[in-house]
Amino acid sequence: MRTLTKFISSVALAVLTASSYAADINVMSWNVKRLGHGGQQSYAALGAISARADIVAVQEVMTEQGLERLEVAIEKASNEKWSRIESHMIGSRNYKEAYAILFRDSTVEYVDGAVTYLDRGDRFIREPFSARFAS
Repeated sequence: MRTLTKFISSVALAVLTASSYAADINVMSWNVKRLGHGGQQSYAALGAISARADIVAVQEVMTEQGLERLEVAIEKASNEKWSRIESHMIGSRNYKEAYAILFRDSTVEYVDGAVTYLDRGDRFIREPFSARFAS
């Protein structure tokens, strides 16, 4: 149930960031399974898929290097400049990951609010991360 709550929260936050005024914005959210750890990711494939969106919310970011490689791959596939924001490492004592939101500079602009939900009641394994964008 907690994993489902995490996924629904992440997708809902990504969709809400696009705003009801920006119908022309494509939003994508996915868990890239331990981004930056191991050799299982094809950054070229991740970049090609991500380049179809304007905002890409990514869960399970394990290293800064993995996130940098993803951003480079998206820029190469889209032939455009992208920016990103990321959370601090969150999770349990035994497992930590970060969230990131990558966005196409020509389409959207980061406004504010790159925050991780303060989960004082410890209701989430990994707290939701959100930000506000404008088109």
